[in-house]
Amino acid sequence: ITNRAGGLCERCTAPGKEIHHRRPRGAGGSRDPITNTAVNGVLLCSGCHRWCESYRNAARDLGWLVRQGHDPTGIPVFWRESQWVLLTSEGSKIEYTLLEARNALMDRIDEGATCPCCDQFAKIYRRKINSGIAATLVKLYNRFAMN
Repeated sequence: ITNRAGGLCERCTAPGKEIHHRRPRGAGGSRDPITNTAVNGVLLCSGCHRWCESYRNAARDLGWLVRQGHDPTGIPVFWRESQWVLLTSEGSKIEYTLLEARNALMDRIDEGATCPCCDQFAKIYRRKINSGIAATLVKLYNRFAMN
């Protein structure tokens, strides 16, 4: 992790001092073997580490935190506030474009998948829209589009 970061915070480039677990270990630790690997760890300065813990929703949106039960391998990080990257278990990083994220999501959208950028679950539900549903959608659109 330290080699990948070059000794600098992977969020802001200040001198890095603390290893942060993207997917938290939990109160009793974790038996999951990925917990203490490079894909789940990032080097942060103390200020960025506090930010990740204090602003958890924003940290999740940027890949610095990963929800329990999700695999950090497929969730990119907004690295050094300049580019999306995937971290590897070997301690390297791979550039990740939004197009790649979109394609990864669309490949699995029918059965449902977690978006690699925002960690939100997405699924296409194939059902017919009857006139009642259509009328409700039009009303909702008109109500919120005007504001």
